[in-house]
Amino acid sequence: MNNIMDKLVGFLMNTDFDNLPEEAIHESKRFLLDSIGVAILSLRTEKGRCGREIAKKYGGQQEAAILGTNDRVNRAHAAFANGELINAMDYDVFAGLHNHFPPYVIPGCLAVGEAMKATGKDIILSALLGTEIATRLIKAIRGTTRLFTKKEGSEVGKIIGTRIPVYPMASALLGGAAAVGKILRLDEKKMINTLSLAGQMIPIPIPLIMTAGNRAPWTMIKLITGWAAMASVTSVEMAMVGYNADASILDAEHGLWRSYGSDRWEPDALTDKLGHEWEILRVIEYKPYPCFRPSHVALDCFIKIIEDNKLEPDEIKSVRILTNPGVASSYNTNQTFENHVATQSSIPYVIAAAANRIDRTLWQDSDQLHDPLLLRFMSKVTIEGHPDFEKYSLDWKKKHSNITTVEVVTEKNIFKDERQFPKGSPYTESTIMSDEELVTKFRMNVSYVLPNDKMERAVEKIMDLEKVDNFAEVIQDVSL
Repeated sequence: MNNIMDKLVGFLMNTDFDNLPEEAIHESKRFLLDSIGVAILSLRTEKGRCGREIAKKYGGQQEAAILGTNDRVNRAHAAFANGELINAMDYDVFAGLHNHFPPYVIPGCLAVGEAMKATGKDIILSALLGTEIATRLIKAIRGTTRLFTKKEGSEVGKIIGTRIPVYPMASALLGGAAAVGKILRLDEKKMINTLSLAGQMIPIPIPLIMTAGNRAPWTMIKLITGWAAMASVTSVEMAMVGYNADASILDAEHGLWRSYGSDRWEPDALTDKLGHEWEILRVIEYKPYPCFRPSHVALDCFIKIIEDNKLEPDEIKSVRILTNPGVASSYNTNQTFENHVATQSSIPYVIAAAANRIDRTLWQDSDQLHDPLLLRFMSKVTIEGHPDFEKYSLDWKKKHSNITTVEVVTEKNIFKDERQFPKGSPYTESTIMSDEELVTKFRMNVSYVLPNDKMERAVEKIMDLEKVDNFAEVIQDVSL
């Protein structure tokens, strides 16, 4: 008896579109629109180019599109390219601590949904089921309590014997495989084998561990998204032809969670009220800026200050940021960049880009990385731990708080702004991104690639996806 696996498979086999709450249906359309938009924008990045080239090199039957292009490859390789694209700019949905589910779950849905001419309802259902499993599994591996203390640091789950956080993002591959299996209507036995195979294909996040341990800048291999997205498709295909794997991977004492070196495993977070309460609806966050999430509160504060006071870069003498002490570290204050990925975690860089009013779709263009205007402004930015961060974190009512203060000094004034929650988070009414804001972000991201008529049809079809009979028609409008 594999209790956890049985519960997951029961959830997948017994949940149909008609069982979904309206709020979940609507949210799925929002994160699908957002994921497609950031993928298309990422075509202009070096990482996006590399992912596209690899997929084209392997090619195969031309059954699925690389988003925003006229390239068609087989479904697994399309998932690889689109998985790389969705996360290439760190502009995709964030769903709680260490959860970037879109590049692991969405690409397989898009590729297989297109190839199989699935309905819009099929895509909504599969994406939601896969996302819910991914979100819960990540939470179970890294722990359910999110607190900051000076003794323990800013994360909960640690690699045993270290203070390095557990990074279980890639375990979302299990959700991606579940989503693909649901589209293909696998029977119970094949679904069990799919999830078991997917669990054994999950990559260990060596790049993240090395970056955290060495306090070094990110490289282009960060979340291993393309490989995992491709595996979400191949694990299903392997199960369909007869491969099997150990179905106790989630139940065993030395199962999946141990492979992360985690000091804890909380399986109730994975299975409790599964199918009755939707964890994803409580934690999903959208990004208004293409950079790592902990910098967003500082950006919100800084942009409000410079816009309200009409400050130009040369007027600003210094910018002081008080935030999460765990963020005030070397790789988050980095001021030299080998590639665009390294800019994503640099708070001085994104503050400089905002100060110079650079269109955020261009923040990671190669021309910006060594712009002397940005480099000069970065030297004005300092980052420190907020003195009240631990107090806010230990207050359960503020457990999602990222209390941040920004001070901007000019010749004559000191301007200050302080916030707890970034724009795009679900924790206050004022920070939730509306449908209109997400559609605006989508248009901004895709307008340099897609003709206007395609762009508008894509918005209409995705936001009314349950009415679409053939998902391949949606993909036609987000490719060339």
